[in-house]
Amino acid sequence: MIQVTESQRRHGVGRALLDELIAAAQEKKVTALGCVPLNENSSGFEFLRSCGFQVQARSIKYEAPLENFAAVTAPVYERLVQRRKIPEAAHIIPLSESRRDEVCRLILDNFGFASQQVANRLRGTEHGFSQTLSRVALLEDQLVGALLISYQNARASVDATAVVPEHRHTWVNAALKHSAVQELMARGVALVSFSANSEQHRDTVKLAQRTRASVVKTVATVALPLPERA
Repeated sequence: MIQVTESQRRHGVGRALLDELIAAAQEKKVTALGCVPLNENSSGFEFLRSCGFQVQARSIKYEAPLENFAAVTAPVYERLVQRRKIPEAAHIIPLSESRRDEVCRLILDNFGFASQQVANRLRGTEHGFSQTLSRVALLEDQLVGALLISYQNARASVDATAVVPEHRHTWVNAALKHSAVQELMARGVALVSFSANSEQHRDTVKLAQRTRASVVKTVATVALPLPERA
């Protein structure tokens, strides 16, 4: 992390620090420098881009009225029910009733988050996932998916959706969303936010368009390839 006091910015201090970091990294034969995700409107992002860092991935955070979200997701679920695509042995339960060690493994397998961080959030500690709003999908009592939600001030955030590989593109995602939306509506939630990688999560980007979601912020991961020192 490079931090420069406000009064010393635009005087070459940041660039000098970065040059020293690059030299030290090259000594260690590091092939690239990365950075924590940055808001694209931040001065840090602008600085790194001006120094040659390239955008590796973008994550867009959206916010949509819950009624719009429900209007888009409900018909999908209803079609699955009408076509009997949801197995009789399928159940959706709140996170509080699930085996959280299994949910933790599912999230780690899908996203690779730090295990202790996920475990803490699953327990509902500060900044944790809601125990009653988050949803877990079971098929014959086996975990097949989870939708994790945090909640504050009548706003809900869908923080993660994970489905086991053999049940992706089936009933699981739609059933999780439907159950969560029903509970959110019962709580009087007005807005729901969710995020998507602009390249990897095309379906979520389309969902944002269909729900007329507004963009809250765009966060980017950047990296700088380092040539070998002569």
